[in-house]
Amino acid sequence: CVGMGSNLFPKEAIAAKEKIPIPKKELAEDMVREINSILVDLRKGQNVTVVYYNDYEEEYHQLTGAVEKVDTYWKLLQIGNIAIDFDEIFEIHTDFLGY
Repeated sequence: CVGMGSNLFPKEAIAAKEKIPIPKKELAEDMVREINSILVDLRKGQNVTVVYYNDYEEEYHQLTGAVEKVDTYWKLLQIGNIAIDFDEIFEIHTDFLGY
């Protein structure tokens, strides 16, 4: 006899089906300029909090950590092992204390 046991419907599978994609928000030009001005001043080891859009998961994520690298050529911000495209950044906050 096959029942409706918990093994038939893993929570992860149900959650994946219930997920509703969040569209990416477009930033106003003044916000883009503000974010860009912060990005060019970042230094390795500086603590930042970034809210960015994850295209793969179609949702926003928040990440706090030390800057590993700012690559202005490829337009990538690296925090730990996460590389974030400049165009995906929605908000960025820095800890200027000590710098």
